[in-house]
Amino acid sequence: MTSKISDSRKPIDISNKPVSPNSKKVYVAGSIHPQIRVPFREITLTASPNGNGSPALPESVIVYDTSGPYTDPTKEIDIRKGMEPLR
Repeated sequence: MTSKISDSRKPIDISNKPVSPNSKKVYVAGSIHPQIRVPFREITLTASPNGNGSPALPESVIVYDTSGPYTDPTKEIDIRKGMEPLR
């Protein structure tokens, strides 16, 4: 089996799609330094029946997101440039 060395002039395809379906990356501004945004992932849950048998409205849950900028669809990813100084 042979492997090819990639040409450094060609773009490297890296996906910045969400890591899980029905989720999106959201940010909360820091309380001391508002320019620092803390990443979270909002996950939309599917509807489930409530106690009286009628379907409940879908809800979402927000969890801390440690995936970094590579799952942010608003970021342009270029691994040759590295990460932004303030993330």
